[in-house]
Amino acid sequence: MSEALESLFQTTNVKAFAKQFKELQEEWGEPRTFVREAARYLAPRLYQPYYDEDTPHCLPGLDAALEVAPLCPEEQAWWPFVQQAWHAANTRKRSPLPWEEIEPVSEGTADERWEKFAAAVGQEDFEAAFAVARGFCGDGYEDFRGRLTRLALYDSAQGGLGFLYTRAISRLAAGGETPDPGVLAPAIHFLALSPRDCTLSSRVQEFSTGQEAAASGRHLDLDAYEALEQSVLFSDELDEALEGAADAASLAGVDALFEGLLLAGTNAISNARQGRWVRPVRACLVGWAARQDTASAPADDRLKAALYAAGLLHRASLRSRHGTANRDLEEVARRLCPLDTFNTLRSVVSHSDPYASATAVYAILGMGDDKQLELCRSLATLAAKNDGRMGRGYDLLLVKAAVEAYADSQLPAKDRFLSGCAFFLGRLQKDYELFGAYGV
Repeated sequence: MSEALESLFQTTNVKAFAKQFKELQEEWGEPRTFVREAARYLAPRLYQPYYDEDTPHCLPGLDAALEVAPLCPEEQAWWPFVQQAWHAANTRKRSPLPWEEIEPVSEGTADERWEKFAAAVGQEDFEAAFAVARGFCGDGYEDFRGRLTRLALYDSAQGGLGFLYTRAISRLAAGGETPDPGVLAPAIHFLALSPRDCTLSSRVQEFSTGQEAAASGRHLDLDAYEALEQSVLFSDELDEALEGAADAASLAGVDALFEGLLLAGTNAISNARQGRWVRPVRACLVGWAARQDTASAPADDRLKAALYAAGLLHRASLRSRHGTANRDLEEVARRLCPLDTFNTLRSVVSHSDPYASATAVYAILGMGDDKQLELCRSLATLAAKNDGRMGRGYDLLLVKAAVEAYADSQLPAKDRFLSGCAFFLGRLQKDYELFGAYGV
């Protein structure tokens, strides 16, 4: 199978790629088998001498495909995976990293080994860091993975890229019967050699000391949410954003703060100037993922993570927003309501009309609860149908986050999760050459 994968991922002719993928699809049987084998092949080949915006996104894209695939209709279940496989085929790959030559370090307690790992990362020593990480690829892996993602979370050098990248790859490494150190290798390489910036986390640490959150189970009302959004998206100073987030947590609790930040993040994505969507998307998804990852953490740690997400979102909004208020995605909906809503949604997203995309969502939501499942499936397949190089897997993950948030949210403006997602899908550049060859 490794020879077949090598042939697949070296194929740059789209028709030949689609034909070969369909043939292999029958052998894999189900997508998770493909993901395990693809990650094992790709991971040692996706390291970089320097990490910047060209950091390969196809491994996190495979994890995003696993996240969004359950939303796709059964007959389209492979779409996110063929999308990301083509993305991988078009990504520069290097000679395999010789990770097997690095012997695992397993002496000492978990805390002692973690200290060695953190020190090696700080010294930009990949081999020493990976040796310790490899020693954790056993019974202690989940604890190690939690520490690893927390370390990456509080590095804001590339607006949350490190956290999303490390989190996704560490999840892929856990996908087999035992954690796969070869799959984990590029995440460790990234942590050791990428630029780091902990100034935001240091400020959040100072600010969060002594802050308290209300008990869980409460919700933000409209006024409280709007105050949070104003401070995080439109204030000019970080302290104003942190104070607004802390006020929301004090009023309604950390879960409610995370929920409000996700909606504010969705608005930040819509507010971004053309071509400036990457940072607000990352910040939004960092808050979504941090909420999941800290669900069982102590209250102080959860509050710090939420305040950090607020700070990251504030920074992203400040650098990308088009003005000092949210874009009005409902104006077109008030003037024009399409009759053939689902075909309209598919058409306007495909033709990159973001406002009409949002309008179609509002129209569908107005048709009753029984249309919501079809709407969620439509958003998932629309994201999966576009070339993976356009959305870099973020589009898949944003659909997952938006659908999940809409289902669980108590916020008055929760429709914006789905309309904002459609607006984003409508704004992305499009390339449907792969899916023409794949037979869609």
